[in-house]
Amino acid sequence: MSSLRIFDGRYASAKRHTAAFLGWGAWGLAFLGIVAAPLGLQCSFIERLTHLRLYWIAVLVVLAVWWMVRKEVIPAILALFLTGAALPAVWSYYQPGRVPAATAQSGMTLTVASWNVHSSNPERERGAVWLKDCPADVMLLTEVNPGWAKHLKEIGSRWPYQICEPRNGASGIWLL
Repeated sequence: MSSLRIFDGRYASAKRHTAAFLGWGAWGLAFLGIVAAPLGLQCSFIERLTHLRLYWIAVLVVLAVWWMVRKEVIPAILALFLTGAALPAVWSYYQPGRVPAATAQSGMTLTVASWNVHSSNPERERGAVWLKDCPADVMLLTEVNPGWAKHLKEIGSRWPYQICEPRNGASGIWLL
């Protein structure tokens, strides 16, 4: 079997070299998916990776075990360290919501709803019925094009404050 020279001067088979490349590649993606959320403003791919933090934690645990079995301590420690760094961000999603004491005593609530109208959606009447029946105090509509804005304008008048920016394509918004 042919061998390849790697950076530390040792020789490894092509199989070992490929396994190391895949392991570090998975570690790099997990790193981006866990700690690089602020970079998501610059790159939508990185932003989408952060939605899968729970899966990246599983990938890192598998990598840590794999590197421990192979007696590669430093990569295993790095994977476990990154796992520990990701747990607080994920843990908060699984905690029950806490209602502030003032809200609990006064009984005040705020209902927020969001709806992606899908600018190419031809079923505007069904959308109008849904919007009319929606009990939300605040509503955000996304992908609002001029056709949707014109169709829903009268129904939207029940919300006194609005920002409507319809655009062709899928980038228009309407905050009611």
